[in-house]
Amino acid sequence: MSGQKNYTVKQLSEQNWDRNETVFTECEGWEPQDFALAAIGPPGYIAHLLTKRKRGEEVNDGEIFEEIADAAIYLDLLCTNMGGDLTEVIARKFNVTSKKAKCHHRLPPVAE
Repeated sequence: MSGQKNYTVKQLSEQNWDRNETVFTECEGWEPQDFALAAIGPPGYIAHLLTKRKRGEEVNDGEIFEEIADAAIYLDLLCTNMGGDLTEVIARKFNVTSKKAKCHHRLPPVAE
C-alpha cells in the first residue's frame, strides 16, 4: 500500500454528491425512489455472481467487491438526497442494534 490515509465516510459522501451533481448530470432531478432503484441493481447482480460461483463457475472476488461498492455509493446518494448523513445514520443504527443485542460494541456519535 502507498502511504495514503484512509478516507472518512463523510469525505466519501461529500465527494460522491459533488460528483453526482457535476459529472453525472443525467441524474439531475432524481428523487429518492430513483436512487433506491439504482441501489438495488448491484445486490441483485451480487446474488447472480454468487449463484454462478455456487454452480462451480469461476467468479472473481473483485467483481463482487465492485458491486458492493456500487450499492454503497448509490445508498450514500439516496441518504444525501433525503437530507441524511450516512455517517450519522450508520452509527445510530449500529448502536441501536448493539444495545438490543446487549453487546458492548458502539460507534462514537458524529461530531457536528
